[in-house]
Amino acid sequence: MDPYTAQSIDIGERFRFKAVVLGQGDDIELVNIYAYYQTRRQPMLMQHVKHNHPTALDDPKPDALTGKVALYSPVLGKELAYQCALHKTAP
Repeated sequence: MDPYTAQSIDIGERFRFKAVVLGQGDDIELVNIYAYYQTRRQPMLMQHVKHNHPTALDDPKPDALTGKVALYSPVLGKELAYQCALHKTAP
């Protein structure tokens, strides 16, 4: 997937989230995870995490890749909580 054309998804009109997987099949080179706070004009990057050569699992726990993550917006301290796993096949 081209990281520059990958679309982020809206979460409650407060945050945006994007996960970009680089590689194919069993050869995953990198997973980039981006979390943004949605301002009135444009999204503001809150977090960018790189997972180099992650292991895809057959039946991972929901937080197998990232653990449980909690981020807080710079305005009003709204929480975005997420967890990610990398599956060998689509669940």
